[in-house]
Amino acid sequence: MEPGRLRPGHWQETLERRAARRAGLQRHRAFRRWLVDCDAARRFDGMRVQVRKDGTRIRRGENGTLESRNRVNAKTRGNAMKRQFAQITTVWGCVFMAMNAGTKAAISSTTSSCVREVSVVSFKDPKGRAMSALRLVDQTGAEGCWVGDFLRGMDQPEGQAGLDKIKRLDAAHPEAAWDEMGRRGLHTPLGRAADIAVWDLHGRRLGKPVGALLGPAKRDKVKFYMANFPDMTAAQNAQAIKEAQERKVLGFKIYTYFPRPHDLRDPESPEAAKYVESDIQLARALREAAPEGVKLMFFNGNSYNLNQALKVGAVLDELRYDLFCDPMPVKGDAGMAAYRQLREKIKTPICSPLNGGSLEDHIAWIESGATDMGETDLYAGFTTCLRFIRECAKRGVALDLHAGFPMDLYHFPLYGFVDDATLPWIGWHGRSLKAIPAATEFKGAEVKPPKQPWLKRSQTRPVDAEGYVHIVYEIPGMGLEPDWEWIRQNEIKK
Repeated sequence: MEPGRLRPGHWQETLERRAARRAGLQRHRAFRRWLVDCDAARRFDGMRVQVRKDGTRIRRGENGTLESRNRVNAKTRGNAMKRQFAQITTVWGCVFMAMNAGTKAAISSTTSSCVREVSVVSFKDPKGRAMSALRLVDQTGAEGCWVGDFLRGMDQPEGQAGLDKIKRLDAAHPEAAWDEMGRRGLHTPLGRAADIAVWDLHGRRLGKPVGALLGPAKRDKVKFYMANFPDMTAAQNAQAIKEAQERKVLGFKIYTYFPRPHDLRDPESPEAAKYVESDIQLARALREAAPEGVKLMFFNGNSYNLNQALKVGAVLDELRYDLFCDPMPVKGDAGMAAYRQLREKIKTPICSPLNGGSLEDHIAWIESGATDMGETDLYAGFTTCLRFIRECAKRGVALDLHAGFPMDLYHFPLYGFVDDATLPWIGWHGRSLKAIPAATEFKGAEVKPPKQPWLKRSQTRPVDAEGYVHIVYEIPGMGLEPDWEWIRQNEIKK
């Protein structure tokens, strides 16, 4: 290094030292106030107040002598000042020793949870689908992971810049880290993945499941509902509903949107009207197949205009459906106004918007009366979901936490700290309930290798004989442990 030049990081270390000194001074001042309070308490300990005939107040000390109030106070203050001087001298000596000899230790303790290493590996699962795995490591060596949908552009300069923005996040405070990512422009797919990885790192660092860190448990089980795949036929859906009845599942959610070609997803398309009739026929067929007691939820995915939604909503009223999910587009004030009109004219409760944007936007939908039930998923960010759940609990509004693979692997920690009034059910997508483990006698969480080979283990969610998923957290972090060896063996080569 050239003479006279400051080495890299000099100013950052200077600021950290100043912060450590400031924290030491604050601790000393608090300790000094405590000493004064303790001395004031000792001053009257063992003394008894007496009042003479002339009104003079005297106290009897521990030695039995009577002294006037002023003399007692003067003597007490003098002794207190001597004790405080000796104690303060000792405290200041300790403070200066810590500031001079232990500055590096103090600095390292304040930054030990900062993210130091960030890496992304893209790979293909056994079905050939591209996926990505994000890994964070803090200064202590603790790591947090996320595995999910393919993150595009990670090999480009913009992707590398995004990874650099994740560094130095404070994983000891995940909610503050999410806010910091917003200030850094990282409320993106990469930022949402990092949000889950930060929570995972936080839990693993403490050796506790994230579900146990969100608050005291309010329940140990939650009702379960099944959601079909959109390409299932009416006969397959009817068979799935029959299985749901046998397993005492709470309900069945029907998806009608995704099989449609992109050019027919526009609600104003002339050819889109024929799908309205097919949706009505499907709704009638499933109502006939569903016995009493099984809730039916109709999910459309924002593909109707207002007139089409009113037509389908009238049929759902007739068939006594329990929920009408995302029938129309949700963009802007016009979308919110259309939902208010629909809610006024049909009886079936409305659940929306799934893709409502920020936390403030979701709250605005509830407060405006545009929906009966809130809805979100982890694509909004784990921290955003957590905060929205808290807001719904405050307002007494129920919330549907949308489940879709692979993000549904991470929503399980959110179910334990709220009651049935806020999150009344947990969902699962599938063609048959035979894939769900049945627990005849539930004694604890079952941890075993899942079907996904890119996971070493995950927290399974068996359904008991009464259709409940038991909420037990045992794996530290988010409840998943990736198999990095398998992931790297199947890495997508650049």
